[in-house]
Amino acid sequence: MRDATAAHELSVVVLATILRDDGLAAELAGVDVSRVRALRRMVDGKAVRERIAQLGTVVPRRSRQPASEVVSRGGAVGDAGPVVGLVDGG
Repeated sequence: MRDATAAHELSVVVLATILRDDGLAAELAGVDVSRVRALRRMVDGKAVRERIAQLGTVVPRRSRQPASEVVSRGGAVGDAGPVVGLVDGG
């Protein structure tokens, strides 16, 4: 039982670290924000960094590009490459 509790606590801290938002992490994990903050102080930082490294690269959030920068890329006739354009509903 202790192993499951420790794994959950580590997961909550990893989530809070990746999201950079203790409140959102608390809501998603179903715990109080005070509990998330306490866990961040208690859980070994090295273990958190190792777990994040196992998950892969965390891509920072990017804002949407202005519509003027999102254009179709013209290519050679018969070019099968992807075309970037506006998407409805976005």
